[in-house]
Amino acid sequence: MTGPDAGRAATAMEGPAAGGPLVRGRAVADGYVIDSGLIGVDEARERVVTAWQAGARLAMLPDGAWLLVLPSAADVRAERAPGLPAQRGQAGRMRVWRHGRLHEFDVEQLPQVNPAGWVDLAGLPVHLLSAVLPARPDPVLEPLPPPAPIRTELRSAAGVGVDPSAERMARVLAAREQRAQRAGARAAWRGRGAVRRGAANGVTGTGGRRRTSGAGSTVMSWLANGPAGAVFRSRHERYVRALAEDFHHNRFDDALRRAIALGGAGGRLTVRLPLPRRGPLAPTPLRSDGGPGLSAPPTVEQYLRTLYTQAAEDLERLGRIEEAAFVRADLLANAWDAVLLLERHGRLALAAELAEGRQLDPAVAVRLWWRAGRRDRAVDLARLRGGFADAVQRLTQTDPSAARELRAEWVQRLLDAGDLHAAVDTAWPESGLRPLVLPHLPAGIAAGGPSGARLLAHLVTHQPTPAAVDAALAVLTSRDEDLAPARAAFVAALGQLRAADLAADRRLASAALRLLTREPTLLAASSDRVARHTTRQLRERADPVLAADAPPTTIARGPDRPRPVEVVAAAEPGHQDVKDAVALPGGVLVGLGDCGTRLLTPEGRVRARWDLRADQLVVADHGRTALLLGWGETTVDVHHLDLTTRKLRHWAHLSARRAVGTFDGALLTLIDDQGLAVLDTTASRPRTVWRELEPGVTVHDLARGPGWITALVQGPAVSVDLVPQLWSWQLPQMILRHRSPVALTTQDGGGSLRGAAVAAAAGLLALHDHDTGPVLTLQNTAGRAIAQATGESLVAVLGSGPFHAAVHQQEGALTVDVLAPWQPAPRPWPEAVVRVHFRNAAAIGIRDHDGVVTIHDSRGRIVAVDTATGRIAANLTLRE
Repeated sequence: MTGPDAGRAATAMEGPAAGGPLVRGRAVADGYVIDSGLIGVDEARERVVTAWQAGARLAMLPDGAWLLVLPSAADVRAERAPGLPAQRGQAGRMRVWRHGRLHEFDVEQLPQVNPAGWVDLAGLPVHLLSAVLPARPDPVLEPLPPPAPIRTELRSAAGVGVDPSAERMARVLAAREQRAQRAGARAAWRGRGAVRRGAANGVTGTGGRRRTSGAGSTVMSWLANGPAGAVFRSRHERYVRALAEDFHHNRFDDALRRAIALGGAGGRLTVRLPLPRRGPLAPTPLRSDGGPGLSAPPTVEQYLRTLYTQAAEDLERLGRIEEAAFVRADLLANAWDAVLLLERHGRLALAAELAEGRQLDPAVAVRLWWRAGRRDRAVDLARLRGGFADAVQRLTQTDPSAARELRAEWVQRLLDAGDLHAAVDTAWPESGLRPLVLPHLPAGIAAGGPSGARLLAHLVTHQPTPAAVDAALAVLTSRDEDLAPARAAFVAALGQLRAADLAADRRLASAALRLLTREPTLLAASSDRVARHTTRQLRERADPVLAADAPPTTIARGPDRPRPVEVVAAAEPGHQDVKDAVALPGGVLVGLGDCGTRLLTPEGRVRARWDLRADQLVVADHGRTALLLGWGETTVDVHHLDLTTRKLRHWAHLSARRAVGTFDGALLTLIDDQGLAVLDTTASRPRTVWRELEPGVTVHDLARGPGWITALVQGPAVSVDLVPQLWSWQLPQMILRHRSPVALTTQDGGGSLRGAAVAAAAGLLALHDHDTGPVLTLQNTAGRAIAQATGESLVAVLGSGPFHAAVHQQEGALTVDVLAPWQPAPRPWPEAVVRVHFRNAAAIGIRDHDGVVTIHDSRGRIVAVDTATGRIAANLTLRE
């Protein structure tokens, strides 16, 4: 640039005040001077591309050098910068050292250099993006092989053609049998003779065996005792004699293929005899129909049982292990004996398959899969069915090395689920596994709360460094009332642990003993046995002089607190629409929908925020992780939040309609188009762990607790008359324990259902509109106990965890009564443990975590109360 333009664009500054260019040391650079003539155009382009930022500009100086102007200043070392650092001066002009002088340039006046053509995109692949579809969860375990068919068509297997006359005779005989059955059924309904008496007494068959009455069993009784009874019995007698002959002469192959199963479905009475089995004679993991039974006295069944038992022993002695296991599992219906037999002879994979398929104790299948080398299946099965602890204990007795390896996998799974406290408790008995959890302890301790105090006790006893001991003593000597739960947790853990350094252990035990003397109610929440053991341990390890002078330590239970605990929420509403909120040991986690997610202190200060949509919070039972759910019409976007490290990651986009508010840190329960599903959130992509219900079943409400899942369901697959039922599954075994119909009306038979709320393992609270006013009806999960209460001001019912809540409205204010988990005695109706009053409230929500109930309204007010101690954990309003 020359002439007048150069004079307007640049101003030279001379004199000692100008200083000199900075070529070494740290500098704040608003841009760089890159001399393309000195280093070459290619090198200059590479430096520009490397240092480029969004919003940067590239201009040319009058001498041909390039000036790269950054959108924001960068702290760099001058000797490592891509060019000579330049700074902004007055009015945004760039100050640049060139040719021994300091110049100021107006970037707008300089010619611009466009680097867009420097990058050749011709060789880059082009990817066409498509819409993001909900993920289809994969099954976590491949299914076991189906059972082998018992009845086979031998004619086709032998290549024998079909005889038309035989087919006609078979059709004639089948028609006669159908007519006989219809005639027997009509005779049964008319109540004639012995058939009528047998049906009335519920007795069919021979030998006095009592079975369920019905048309089918009546027909079989008529066949056995009627005119065809002689032929019927003779066929079975010949069959039994021929079968015994084969077993006595060691013709095991023929005998086992024709043998009839005992127990289970094999006890039915049928006319047909079993057809020979085909294929290998091995135990079937999934038990199928045992086949037809015998019209014979119980002595014949006992005879066959003895015959089969002897055959199993003979086959085992001959080394025919799988056939012996087949006799035990399929013929005698004793899967446990078959598993033990296979394990004795090293058939571990088949034994594990049989134990899993026959639904034996999960720990048995876990141990066998682990020993068989299928460790992936063993770990998955243990985590999904809760078999880790028993499997480790069983393996310790036979293979301690394998037990340690399985325990290590257990610890890693707990860490993946974010349950650091459980991982520490699991790893601590094996000193060699403690390094797996030690790196995670500082983050867990920093989270605070009782869990952090227990982790501090593990750290200070394992590594009693001066810093760790000082931190522990600070906890023990603190007088902050809010830290009382943390002090109690630390003292209880210290009573179970012993520091590696005796001097440090004595200091800690002495401080804990002084604390118990000062606060006798500190261990009031612990059982008497734990409290006595803790105080005895601390006295034995404390300073002898202090232990001798200290008064006897008594564990006081403290005065009874008033029930219910009454809290008045803030009078003025906030400015945020709260979608969900739950009080955790690390603070109050709040979902604000499109406004993101926040972690608040009990006073309402923001500890952390995430600008991510959260319509629902699914919190882990241990309180260290949470899932943030953003709902669409039929899909949900799921993000995983680690509350210890504050890290957030996207997990999956799923097709679902509803999800529960808690999980164990790994398994998420939700409702989709196919029913109820449990997904593994620790996997890289969703995996289906367990399914229940069927498509078309309506789930009206769903609740989960640490040990139970309870749902209010309705549909043709649930009941023929479409009456809703309350289903309850026990975790982690995922076994349906209770299934009971729901009373749609009040006890007097009147009233229409207005609303219902399910609580895990606690039952159903229903609100009815009655002629006399609103009525509350409470039904437990077993359907046996029903209680009822009335109230003119009742407007809604809520449920979370084991708690129900009834909402009352009076004079423009809402009152929420949180009911204690219901017990049949001594009170006919559960008492309210927490009562919260809201003025000018909108929609009310309730959440429970570890006994702390959080109640919020959609206008930004949040109240949290510990139901065990009555302590108000939070009472705040969101105003930002």
